[in-house]
Amino acid sequence: MPVDIRRRFLELNLFKRNTIDEHELRIQRWSTRLYLILLIITMMILFFYTILQIETRQIILEHPSLMTYIDIYEKYGNIKCPCTDISIPYRIFLVLSPIYHQICSSDLVSEKWIEFLYDKQTTTFRSGEDFLGVSFSQFQILKSLCQISLNAINDDLEILYQSQLISDELLNQDLFNTQAEADISIFQKITGSKFLRSLRFMRSFIIGNALTTAYSTFSSMYALYDNSSTPSFYAIEIIDYVDGNYSCSCNYDFSCSKRAAFYNFNSSNIDNQLNVITYIDGWKAGCWPLESLLFSTLESFYNETIFNTIVYNINSSVSINYFRTLNISIRSNFNRNTTIQNLVDQFFIENWLKTLNYSSYFSQCQPQFCQYTINHRAELIYIITSLLGLYGGLSTVLHLIIPYIINILLKKFKRQSTVTSNEDTNTKKSFYQWFEHTGKTILYLNLYRSSLQITPIDIKRQTWSTRVYIGLLLYALFILSSYSSINMETRIIQIDNPPLDIVQKLENLGYSLTCPCQDLSVDYKYLFNLQPIFHQVCSSVFVTPLWTDYLNNIWYSTNSYRDFNEFVIIGSFLFSVLSSLCSLSNNTVNDALLQFGQTQLITNELLQIDLYTNQINSSIEQFKLTLPNSFLRLNQLSRSLLHINQFISCQTSNFHFATYQDTESSMYKFILRIRGYGSLASDGSRQCSCAFDTTCEDVYVVKYYNESMAKYQSYTVPYFPLKCFIMESLLSATLECLYDNNSCFDMIVSSTVTEYPLNKNWTRLNSSLFSNYPINVTIDKLLENLFIESWLTTISYSSYFNECQPIYCTYNIIQHRSLLEIITVITGLIGGLSKIFKLLSPYVISIIFNLINRYRQRHLPRNNNINQIYPGTCPCTKLSTTRSMFYEIEPRFHDVCSSDFVSYRWIHSTFDIYRNLSRLPINAFTFRGTSYRYFKSLSIMCNLIKQAANDARSLFHSTSIVSSQMLNPLAFDLNTNTTFKDFQSTLSNDFIRNLDMFRELTHGNGHISVYSTDWNIVVLNRTQLKKMYMTSNIYNQCDCALSLECIQYSRPYFPGYYVGCLSFEAFLRSTMECLYDQLCVEQMSKDLNLTYYLNALNQSNTRFNLTTSIYTIIKDIFIESWIINVSYEKFFQQCQPILCSFISQERYNLLYVITTLVGLYGGIVILLKLFVPFIINQLYKYKYIFHLHNRRVNPLN
Repeated sequence: MPVDIRRRFLELNLFKRNTIDEHELRIQRWSTRLYLILLIITMMILFFYTILQIETRQIILEHPSLMTYIDIYEKYGNIKCPCTDISIPYRIFLVLSPIYHQICSSDLVSEKWIEFLYDKQTTTFRSGEDFLGVSFSQFQILKSLCQISLNAINDDLEILYQSQLISDELLNQDLFNTQAEADISIFQKITGSKFLRSLRFMRSFIIGNALTTAYSTFSSMYALYDNSSTPSFYAIEIIDYVDGNYSCSCNYDFSCSKRAAFYNFNSSNIDNQLNVITYIDGWKAGCWPLESLLFSTLESFYNETIFNTIVYNINSSVSINYFRTLNISIRSNFNRNTTIQNLVDQFFIENWLKTLNYSSYFSQCQPQFCQYTINHRAELIYIITSLLGLYGGLSTVLHLIIPYIINILLKKFKRQSTVTSNEDTNTKKSFYQWFEHTGKTILYLNLYRSSLQITPIDIKRQTWSTRVYIGLLLYALFILSSYSSINMETRIIQIDNPPLDIVQKLENLGYSLTCPCQDLSVDYKYLFNLQPIFHQVCSSVFVTPLWTDYLNNIWYSTNSYRDFNEFVIIGSFLFSVLSSLCSLSNNTVNDALLQFGQTQLITNELLQIDLYTNQINSSIEQFKLTLPNSFLRLNQLSRSLLHINQFISCQTSNFHFATYQDTESSMYKFILRIRGYGSLASDGSRQCSCAFDTTCEDVYVVKYYNESMAKYQSYTVPYFPLKCFIMESLLSATLECLYDNNSCFDMIVSSTVTEYPLNKNWTRLNSSLFSNYPINVTIDKLLENLFIESWLTTISYSSYFNECQPIYCTYNIIQHRSLLEIITVITGLIGGLSKIFKLLSPYVISIIFNLINRYRQRHLPRNNNINQIYPGTCPCTKLSTTRSMFYEIEPRFHDVCSSDFVSYRWIHSTFDIYRNLSRLPINAFTFRGTSYRYFKSLSIMCNLIKQAANDARSLFHSTSIVSSQMLNPLAFDLNTNTTFKDFQSTLSNDFIRNLDMFRELTHGNGHISVYSTDWNIVVLNRTQLKKMYMTSNIYNQCDCALSLECIQYSRPYFPGYYVGCLSFEAFLRSTMECLYDQLCVEQMSKDLNLTYYLNALNQSNTRFNLTTSIYTIIKDIFIESWIINVSYEKFFQQCQPILCSFISQERYNLLYVITTLVGLYGGIVILLKLFVPFIINQLYKYKYIFHLHNRRVNPLN
């Protein structure tokens, strides 16, 4: 058998050409042997290379489930799943719940406890140091702070839930938890910052305006009697607090306080209450109930014994367990001696309960597929198809060149074995002979020899067929080579993990790079540094305690009463407010920068440096533009409410004392009256009144003793006008007097020190220092820009590049194919073309040209035979689109805000009626006495709300919609509708929170309205210098000391019109039902003796019920409806999809079938030519053996 195999191998001839020439047969057999050896060796090398090579294979998993994803992630770790929705609201997967300190749900903030602390007959007659004189108001404020904190946290949580987690790929659970925890940590850090900022501002606002209280904690009012029924002199004294060796004054130390205590109260001698019964540990009494509350602790309310003592001293008849103490066994993050200020700073939050739902996040991400890579060796089918693909071309090339190589080798071997006599034959002659022989060989080459066709005509035909075949093959090779070498191709160059210098170098060379970011969203805080430079006054000595103490010492060194217009009285308050405004501005900027730093730049590709810089600069300019808005709106709201309610200031700049004779008792009683000034009103028509104008002004003076004239003289202080309130005075003032080139400051100081040598060298403002503001700029203008002179901005492109972390960068180049590529392409086609040309040589040229032309003209296959089309995707060039580009909203406000009822003419007319009324307490209950404040409140609220709504609208327009894909119209409508509903739900939050905070704090502090609607003055034992006390008013059995909501109908009655403790509070609880009734409106005009005609409001134009309170309408920002203009086309233009793709099922077209068959034809034909004869031969052998076996003769036994 081995001998037979050897013989067969030696006789094997794969190059048989139907010849009987022994020399030709020998060449063919040697060619077969060399062909097989080279082919086997080459194929074995390729086989072992393929089988040993470790390749990375990408696996795509469609519509993965969560469990499948987790299993694959745990196994391979490199799975990537593009999200269908790249921006996912936090409300989908996060629940964050605060746990509050027990004080906010305890008996200590209940109505029952507050009413228990208050006694109308004695509370306001007690000392401000007495626990029973002020504690009820402190616990009122504590209750309000708890509620406002809770509302602030809920508002911020809603904003957090509306914010989005942005990622183009599904985050694994660990990364998801890390990202969510980081965002929660940032939220907890910045949450409630607006609440704290508002609280700090209102505290400064109350203190700076020196608003007095009804509880004699900040100041006491006195009347001096000279043997008559009316006083000849009034005075206000600022309270001092003495606690052991410690003493302080509310005039300069606004945090001045002492331990609260129970005092012996003697109703027959209420002006002398100094006997302490017992002190209350941790609880403070001070200048304002709010301030002393914040400095207090709750330690005494944890101790049951102390608490029972407190209850007993209030009312000994109350049972011990009627009120519950704070539970000391409840675990708390706060110590028992933690101040309430610290509790407020933490919003009374003990801790947070958070729940992260990864499953919900996965469902919202909606990955359509996941892809991951595995390392493995090639599979058998891959090896076979790879070798089969190479076999055709390799076999054809070897078939062409090996016979010539064998022929040359045999001739060379024969020539070397034969000794000839012509070794010195001419080299040139040998070349010509070789050339001639080669030419004849090619000329008479016959690749179609057949033993059946051996006639000269057959041989001639075979020779010409060979010539045509070779010609066509060479011509095809020439065409392919020419086309491949001449054709310019666009080549995509990819650089993995490119460094910044390479990217910038390529961009400078003019290449357009596409660099997908690994992180789609980058926080602004990593991209630039933004630092404000404040006006020099905010870092000067004039906003330090050193200067305010100096002014206070001047006042205290006089030991005498001064007039309300003396600068030394108001100076410390003016500069204290200035200091607070500087500090609040700085805090506002820092908080805003912290939040701005959390804003995300969202890009799917690396931005070029110019585009990046422009986009960041645009965002920064928008930030600067909107930065002051919230602070200015808070300032405007506070000033407006102060103007409406007219709380009295110890400066007495907005009121003065007066008396009237009570008709029932014939006694003279005290009343507060609004102050007027000699200056004209804003319209120039009359004397200015603080009730109508905030522009009323007078001058401050400095009184000094002129020794030469032996009398006091006054120096008018320029640049600091005297106005109704200290805040108004400050905002209208300029800083000219404080500069080093102005003699005003020297005059003030020298005037004050002539008699009181307290002068020192003060560092003045530097007039030569560059400023963007003129020297005579008002403080109001400085405040509009939060005292910011300029900004230092540093934008870092390298930081952005590092945060983007480009995975790779690609760019296009147009070039010719390389020689190696041309050879590779031709080698891949030569096997199939050789066989085709050999069979179809007459037609092959036309087929090749048609294929080339069709390929060049048709880049995309067109096939109308489509069975099914699946939904496609359109990737957006811009992931983030500003809503203002396609979304416009415009509010339509309530008709009342553009009606005659808020016109200047109407309000001015109602004020004239009020001004001409007698200043009697009865007018606080009449329509004529209160209508001006009602309609003034309406006008102010309309203006403030419009500004707030427009600010919110601008902010809404500046937000972005984030999507990696062009949204279909249905999804687009859903997104815009949901976003707008979220916007509506939070629109009024900041405004209402600030409004409620001001109302609650001013009520808790017991501030007194000059209109005497909430408190009345009482003087006991009218002899000599007597202290004035306050008693609260009652409306429908509701005490103004305990509630803001005390109201009753006015006199005469108008539907929905109320009067109450404060003009603004009555306004909030009123309705506008009368304003919709023409008869009611006419009756109002008649009661006011006004003759001009007013149109009632149109009921058909409102969505509100006529009996809806104004406060409820304010919560809806006076908005009736929204005009919404959303353009899907503009959104499409902003998305800028370069391409859209879809999945379709279709049959292969003819071009694809032909090119596929040509690629496989060569290898399959050669393989079949090798194996089919062998298989047929073996079958014939088996048939022959089987035939012999059947014919075998078996002997019979």
